[in-house]
Formats: sequence, structure tokens, C-alpha cells
Amino acid sequence: MKPKIEKGYAVITRTWKPGDHIDMELPMVPQRVTADSNIGADQGRMALRYGPLIYNVERADQSDLNQAIGNAPLKAEWRPDLLDGVMVLDGKWADGQPLTAIPNFARMNRTGQTARETAAGDPSVNYAPGSSTSASANTNATANSASGQGQRRFRGSREVESMVWIKE
Repeated sequence: MKPKIEKGYAVITRTWKPGDHIDMELPMVPQRVTADSNIGADQGRMALRYGPLIYNVERADQSDLNQAIGNAPLKAEWRPDLLDGVMVLDGKWADGQPLTAIPNFARMNRTGQTARETAAGDPSVNYAPGSSTSASANTNATANSASGQGQRRFRGSREVESMVWIKE
């Protein structure tokens, strides 16, 4: 049965009985989501989505987050070695460098390790909450709010550590 959709929500009206259940299928393909052009801070930016999940790019995986995403297809890949196992999105930045994105729920959770320790990553990154190198969490939240860029995270040096909205 296909439900009626009202204001973006599936509406199912019925009398429910014990044991009733709903089966749902979600498209699980990597997608680019263009930001609303009415929001000035996000103009010319896009986010990455895989099914219902939004993804972040982090400096732990690539040194420069302030660049445009390339047109190469995005590929979902299970990485058992990263964050106790996570589905990442792999792609390319506009300059051809590899792009790795992790689910938003897993952002800022690495301690001193990077996915590409010998490549673009920064081994000084320590994302563990309460760790000695991330003691500026309160100032980071303030910098986040004031930046107008949403979902960007800063270290004491104000370098972007994690970002949802990527340049188109």
C-alpha cells in the first residue's frame, strides 16, 4: 500500500492492533542536496545524503574543506576500520583529490587518528569530547553560531574541522 502524503509526511489512518507493523523502503543511493538559495550563508553549497542520513566532510580525512566538490560520482563504501564501522561516501574534490564523507551522527569522534595519516589528514586532530586538545568546545560553539555557516566546527585556531555544507 502506498500511503497518502500530506505536507511531506506519510499519513496512515487505521485502527492499530497488537502485532501490526509497517515495512518501509528508503532509497539508499548517494545524493547531492543543493542548499536553499534563500539562505545567504548556504548559497552555492550542497550537502551529501545517503538514504535518510546527512554526511560531513572532516579535516581528519582531507586537509582543505574550503574547496568545491567535483562532479565525479559518489560511492558508498563500508569502512569497518573507521569509527568502529561506518558507511562512508567517497568522491572527488574539484581539484581531483579524494573526498571522504562520514555520517553526521559520527562527526567529531576521532582521537588522534586520520583515515589518511600519511596523506592529506592532520594527525594532530583530536576530536574526542573532553580531550585536552579540544578544550575550547564552548568557544567552538560560539564560533559556530556566529559563523553563519551551520554545522561547521572550529578548533582554537578557528580552522574548520567538520562541515555539512560543501561548495558546489
